[in-house]
Amino acid sequence: MEVSKRDDSSIVFTGHLKNKLYLVDFSKSKSKLETYLVEKSSMSWLWHRRLAHVGIRNLAKLLKDNHILGLTNIQFEKDRICSACQAGKQVGVPHPPKSIMTTTQPLELIHMDLFGPVTYLSIGGNKYGLVIVDDYSRFTWVFFVYDKSQVQDICEKGTKGVRSSYQEDKK
Repeated sequence: MEVSKRDDSSIVFTGHLKNKLYLVDFSKSKSKLETYLVEKSSMSWLWHRRLAHVGIRNLAKLLKDNHILGLTNIQFEKDRICSACQAGKQVGVPHPPKSIMTTTQPLELIHMDLFGPVTYLSIGGNKYGLVIVDDYSRFTWVFFVYDKSQVQDICEKGTKGVRSSYQEDKK
C-alpha cells in the first residue's frame, strides 16, 4: 500500500498488510512527517454508526430478518471496540464519602435541585419540583411549583420558615 500527497501525488510512505493491520516504517520515509492517517471502516462498522451505534448482535438480527433494505452479504463481528460507544458507557468516579462533618449548624450549607418539566402534571397542576437538603441534619424539603420563576420566592420564604422553626427548637 502506498500513501501519497493529494497536491503532487508524491509517495509519503508505504506499508504492507499483515494480519488485517497495515505496518508502516516511518524511518524509511523521505518526506517530512506531516501525514494524516485515515481509517477505512468495514461495512459492518459503517452500519453500526449509521444506525445510532446499535449493538452488533442487533445488527446481525436486523440483517437476518431483512429489516434493512439493500443490506446483504455482510458479516457482523465484534472485532474491535467502538470508541464512541465506549465513551458513552463510561461513568464518572463517585465522590468519596465524607468521614467528617464540615457543617456545624443547621442551614449552614444546603443543597438544592430543581427538576422538570415532568411529563405528567402533579395533582395540583405543577410541572417542576424543588428539593432542598440541609447538609447538617440531612432534613429534606420538597416543593412543587408550576413555573421556574416561583423558585426564588419559595427559597426565600422556605428558608425563613425553616430558620424560625430551628430557632424555636433551640429555645
